[in-house]
Amino acid sequence: MSLPRPSGIKQPSRIGRPSALPAARPQTPSGGNSSNHLPQNSSSALSTKAASPEPLEDGISTDDFMIGDRIWVSGNKPGIIAFIGDTQFAPGEWAGIVLDEAIGKNDGSVMGVRYFQCEPKRGVFSRLSKISHTPQSPSRPSSQGNDSNSSESKFSNSDSRPTSTNGTTTPAATVQSRPSSRLGMSGSKTLSTSSSSLHKASSAGTTPTGTGGSLVAGKPGGVKVGDRVLVSGSKQGILRFIGDTDFAKGVWAGVELEEPLGKNDGAVAGKRYFDCKPMHGLFAPVHKISQIEVGGLTPSPHNRPVMSTSLRSSRERSGSQDSVSSLSSTASSVSRSRVRLGVTSLANQYSPRVNLASEASKTGQRPNTLNLSATTAALQKALKEKEEHIEQLLRERDLERSEVARAAAHVDEAESELSFIKTEQSRLRLDADEQIRKYQVLIADLENEKQELLAFLEEEKRRVEDLQFQLEEETLKDDTESKSTVANDLQVLELERQIKKEKERSDNLEMELGHLKKKLEDQHKTTEQAKTQQSSYQDQIEELTHKLAQAETKIKAFETTRLEDSAKSGQINIALSEKQNRVKEVEDQLALQRREMSSMSQQLTDMKEELMTSNDKRKKQDDYIKELTDKLNHTENQYKDMMDEIRNANSNTADLQRQLAASKTKAEELAADRAILKTRGSTKRLVELFSKPS
Repeated sequence: MSLPRPSGIKQPSRIGRPSALPAARPQTPSGGNSSNHLPQNSSSALSTKAASPEPLEDGISTDDFMIGDRIWVSGNKPGIIAFIGDTQFAPGEWAGIVLDEAIGKNDGSVMGVRYFQCEPKRGVFSRLSKISHTPQSPSRPSSQGNDSNSSESKFSNSDSRPTSTNGTTTPAATVQSRPSSRLGMSGSKTLSTSSSSLHKASSAGTTPTGTGGSLVAGKPGGVKVGDRVLVSGSKQGILRFIGDTDFAKGVWAGVELEEPLGKNDGAVAGKRYFDCKPMHGLFAPVHKISQIEVGGLTPSPHNRPVMSTSLRSSRERSGSQDSVSSLSSTASSVSRSRVRLGVTSLANQYSPRVNLASEASKTGQRPNTLNLSATTAALQKALKEKEEHIEQLLRERDLERSEVARAAAHVDEAESELSFIKTEQSRLRLDADEQIRKYQVLIADLENEKQELLAFLEEEKRRVEDLQFQLEEETLKDDTESKSTVANDLQVLELERQIKKEKERSDNLEMELGHLKKKLEDQHKTTEQAKTQQSSYQDQIEELTHKLAQAETKIKAFETTRLEDSAKSGQINIALSEKQNRVKEVEDQLALQRREMSSMSQQLTDMKEELMTSNDKRKKQDDYIKELTDKLNHTENQYKDMMDEIRNANSNTADLQRQLAASKTKAEELAADRAILKTRGSTKRLVELFSKPS
C-alpha cells in the first residue's frame, strides 16, 4: 500500500486561544531539517499532551475560572470575576473583575459598551493569564512575566504572515480569524487519507471567514441615514436622523422602529426631526446603535461558523442592557465561550494531526492510535459541554418563563386592583353626587324657611312697633286723663271746701236767720234773696255732685282701661319674648346649618382630594403596567434570542456528531492500516530471516 504524498502543511507555533479540550503540541527540533526528520517519540509525546487541557502561558487553564470566583489580579489586587469573554476594545479572551477597592479604571463599560455593572473605579479588565485564585508574592520570576507579555504581544500584534524558525514554516495565529477558528470543524466534515482532503481541512481551520458577522458596532461614521440598525440590541428599525438635537447635548440617532415600541413620531418638544408613525420613533445615543448588514441575517451553509459572532453580539446585547443583571448575562456568555473554546481547540487539533500524518509518511511511520482515542475523548467532552450548555439554556429559559409568569401575575393583580379602584371611584362619585343633591335640596328648603322666617320676623316687628305706638298713645291718653282727673279732684276739693264754707255760712245764715227771724219782717226781701241764693247754691251743689259722679265713673273706666292696657302690654311682652326666642332658635338653626354646610364643603374637598389621589394612583398603576409590559416584551425578545441560540447549538451538536462518526471511521481505517503494516513488517522480517545464508 503506497503512502500518500505529504501535503507540507505545518502545525501552528502557538494555538490562538486556550481551550478546555486537548490539543497536540509537537516539539520543534533544535536543528536540522525538521520537515524531513521527526523524532520517534513525537507521537507518544503528542498523545500524552493531547490527554490534558491546553494551559495558558503561566500554566492556568480556562476552566480554572468561573464567574463569581474570587481572584487576585497580578497577585495583589483582590476582586470577583463578573465577565469572561470577547470584547470590542481589544481582541482575545478578557476577564472583567470587580475589585474590592476603588483602584480600578472603569465601571464595567469601555468605549460606550457595558460588559458588567459595578461602582466607578471598581472595574478592571485583565487577561486570564494575569489572574490567580491565590495572592502571589512580589518576587515572581521575571521569565514568567516576560513570557506572558510576549504571549500577549503575539496575540494582539500577530498577522497572517508566516514566520520561519530553523527552517520550519509556522503560520502565526491571527486574531481576525478567531470566529472561523472557533468553529473551523464545520469546514472539514469528512476526512480522507488523501493529501488534498487534508489540505482542505487545514485551510478550512486556518482561513478567516469572509462574512465576519451579522452585526457591526454602530459608529458615527459607520452608519448613515436609511440603514437598518438595532437599538440597544433588541429593537430593529431604520435610521432616519443623525445629528445634534435641542432636547439634549451630543450626537443622537433617530430610528423608525418596525414595531410600536417607541416614544414619539419623530418630533420632540415641538420640533420635528423626521416623520414616522406614532409610537414608532425613538431617539438614542449613537453608541447604542448597531448596524445590521444586509447579507448577514441569512448565512449560507458554508458560513455557518459566523454563528459565533452572532452569539457574541447577543452577549453584547445582553451586556449592554442596564436592566439585566451582569451576573446572569456573563454566566450565559461564559458558558457559550467555553463551547467555542472546545471547538477552537478541536479545530486547531486537526492541523497538528495533518502535519503529523505528513511527517510520518516521510519517515515511513503512522501516528499512534492513542491520538485518535484522545480526539474521541475530546469530541465526547465537547458534546458533554454542549449538552451542559443546552441544559443551562433550558434552565435560563425556565427562569425567564417563571419571570414572565410572575410579571403576568403582577399585571393581572394590577388590573384587578385597577378595576376595583375604578369601581370604588365610581361608587364614591355616585354617593358624593347623591349626597350633594340631598344637601342642595336641604339647603334650598332651609333658604326658603329662612326667607319665610325673616318675613314673619319683619311682620312681627311691625306689629310690635304698632303695639308700642298704640301703647304710647294709650299712655299719652292716660296721662291726659290723669291730668284732667287731678283737676277734677282739685275742683272737688275746692267744692268741698266751698261746701264746708257754705255749710259754715249756712250755719251762720241759720244763726243769722235765727237772729233775722226777729228781723223777718224787717228783712223779708233779704230773706227771699237768701233763698234765691240758697237755691242757686243747691243747684250748684247738685251740679258739682253730678260732676263728681261723672269724674268717679271716668276714674273707674280709666282704671279698667289701664288694667286692660297692662294686660295687653303683658301679652305683647310675652309675644315679644316668644318671638325673640323663636328668632334665637332660627339663628341657632342657621348657625348649625352653616356649620353643616362648612363640614359638607370640607367633605367635598376631602372627596375631591381622594379622587385626585385615586387618579394619581391610577396613573402610577398605568405607568407600572406599561413598565411591566416593556419588561415582558424585553423578556420575550431575550427568549427568542435564547431559542435561536439553542437551535444553533443543536445544529453544532449535529455537526459534532457527524464529525465524531467521521473520526470513528478514520480510526477504523487507521487500525486496519496498522494491522496491514504489522503484517507486512512481520512478513518482511521472515523473508529477511530466511534469506540470510545459513
